[in-house]
Parts: sequence; C-alpha cells; structure tokens
Amino acid sequence: MSKIISKELLSEVLKEEIVNVHDHISDQHVSYSYKSESNDKFGLMSEINIHELAHECKEWAYDEGYWIFSYKSTANDGRYMVEFGLNDSKYRNDRTITDIAYPTEFKAIEVVCQWILNER
Repeated sequence: MSKIISKELLSEVLKEEIVNVHDHISDQHVSYSYKSESNDKFGLMSEINIHELAHECKEWAYDEGYWIFSYKSTANDGRYMVEFGLNDSKYRNDRTITDIAYPTEFKAIEVVCQWILNER
C-alpha cells in the first residue's frame, strides 16, 4: 500500500523535516513524524486534517508558481477532477485538465503537487 503523500512533498508543504508518513489509518487525518531537536532519531508524532492539508498543498503550489482547481466530477460518480496551470497564465486556456478521476479531492490535489515537486 502506498503512502497517502510522500514524505518529501509533506516536508515541502509543512516546511518541516518529515521523518515518516505513517500508513493511512483514517480517512480524515494524515499522521506523520517530524524531526525535532529533542528526538531526532524517530521524530515526534503529529497529524493533520486531510482538508487542511489539501488547502496547504494548494497554497504551496501557488508559492511554487501554479494554481490548482479541484472539483467533484459531473458524472455523479463521487470522484474528483483537477485543473492546474501557471500563476502567470494570461488565458484560462493555458491550463492542464487531468483526464483521470480521483477517489478523493485530496488525492487529486496531491497528484498535481507531486508532479510540481518532481518538475522543479
């Protein structure tokens, strides 16, 4: 089973040195360990609400020069779509629409953010 988000992306988004992203336990939270001076071997445990993390990911993408727009599919299948583009795009046509529907809004956003991180 893959992690809900990579530790590299979570580190970038939260601006902390993430030691580990723990296996997905809850649909509403992501738990992780981050490095601290008091416990640098294993890290301190924390968690973040998935909706807050989605917002933080969009903010991070904006700081990286991209906008992200996510929405529920009109096919009424409960899946989510995502569009993204460069912040300095002059035209709405300068965007990419993913042709894959994702099971959650967070997953749609995470896929785009991981792409942005890989393209840097």
